[in-house]
Amino acid sequence: MELNVRVAKLEEKINGFDKRLDLVEKDLRELIKKVDGHLLILSGMIITVAVGLAGLLAKGFHWI
Repeated sequence: MELNVRVAKLEEKINGFDKRLDLVEKDLRELIKKVDGHLLILSGMIITVAVGLAGLLAKGFHWI
């Protein structure tokens, strides 16, 4: 096979890899945004439960 043909095929494959890599990068960014949102919600829920349990303990031990 001629060298120019082989180089052209390699360039086509590299362009395909670049497009796929861009898609993966975009998907990862979207996933990170979703995970960040879920972590915020989860943190709020944990804090709410902790404060609620602290209140129940305080009432149970007659601290308040």
